Amino acid sequence: MNSSIVPLLCSFLVLFASSASAFNITKILSEYPDYSNFNDLLTKTGLASEINTKSTITVLAIPNGAIGDLTSKSKDVVKRILTTHVVLDYYDQMKLEQMNKTTKLTTMFQQSGKAAQDQGFLNVTAKDNSFVFGSAVKGAQLNSRLEKSVMSQPYNISILGISQAIVTPGIDGAAFAPEVAPPPEAHAPASSKKSSPPAEQDLFDVNKEMFIYS
Repeated sequence: MNSSIVPLLCSFLVLFASSASAFNITKILSEYPDYSNFNDLLTKTGLASEINTKSTITVLAIPNGAIGDLTSKSKDVVKRILTTHVVLDYYDQMKLEQMNKTTKLTTMFQQSGKAAQDQGFLNVTAKDNSFVFGSAVKGAQLNSRLEKSVMSQPYNISILGISQAIVTPGIDGAAFAPEVAPPPEAHAPASSKKSSPPAEQDLFDVNKEMFIYS
């Protein structure tokens, strides 16, 4: 092999390796003890390794005090819930501040092919000098508040700390239906009064009077 090609080949391999794994989410979060439970769940569900294959991503990290009952759910359900906390784009606090209306974000759950009726999307909007996140499913609430920017590596990865887990209706396997307007109230047709046939006694009285005056 030509000696001049070897350095070029090595450089290509190094570049390929660095682009294939731009970051290690487990290692990054290990430096932030407040998110240790969230980090453990990413590892146990295998989601961490999937996150590491992405080149551009935003992770909405849940602090230990707000992890709630996630640790008691099945691995499959936990993974589905956590994939809605991984946005397939780069958003840091500065980029959020440039928004002037509610923005729809695409999550890893949308990419899974299991999402239905906007389950794979989030809405984010400015509120009270901060930002709130919530499922884009109709009727879901935007009540997970941005607490801080944990870290960012433009434009590969951003980790934003949020106040609580985002609840996506039906993602745990329970049946759900989007809000629909109730059907119009049916009104009974107006009843038409029909004249009842004359009683037998009435007919007798009429015939009697006709006989008297004849």
